[in-house]
Amino acid sequence: MKWRRIGIALGGLVYLLLWAIALNGGSRLVAPLTVPIVLVVLVGGGNWLNNFMGIERKPQKFRKRNDEQ
Repeated sequence: MKWRRIGIALGGLVYLLLWAIALNGGSRLVAPLTVPIVLVVLVGGGNWLNNFMGIERKPQKFRKRNDEQ
């Protein structure tokens, strides 16, 4: 758990550093850096909408393959 937090923190710092570079003249970086933000908003909005409408996830059903019977 400790390493996961460290990884998330370092990844966030690198992401913020790239945004600082992009805003100071690296205009080619702006488009790729917006993709994660857009994905987070879309996934978060979809999860919120499912929760708002009361839709629950169905449990996955795994079937055995023919050679495993």
